[in-house]
Parts: sequence; structure tokens; C-alpha cells
Amino acid sequence: MDQQQNVVAAKCTYCGNPTEAPVKAKIIDQAYDNVRRKKYVRTRELEFCSRACAGYYQMSCEG
Repeated sequence: MDQQQNVVAAKCTYCGNPTEAPVKAKIIDQAYDNVRRKKYVRTRELEFCSRACAGYYQMSCEG
């Protein structure tokens, strides 16, 4: 009974490439609260394939 286990590699949040050793980065951006009808600043920790992709994602959130 040789069964192969399907191991799903983590994907980069920015580029979507699979990565074996993800790099965690803190992303600070703005979100909208529908209940209070106001914008607020949120902090999230996401996984990326490299620091460069994390930097590009942060810059895209800043506009």
C-alpha cells in the first residue's frame, strides 16, 4: 500500500510561485469597515517567496 501524500507547497502572495521556505512579512495597509463606514489601518502577516515580493506588495498597498 504505497500511497503518495500530496504535499501542497505554500504559494507567494504576490507572484503566486510555489515556495518551500516562505518568508513572512508584516504588511500595513488601509481597509474599509462596512459597519462604521470608515477606513482603518490594518496590519497583516503574509507569506512571500522573497523579501523583494514582500516589498512590491507593500508598495502596491500604498498606492
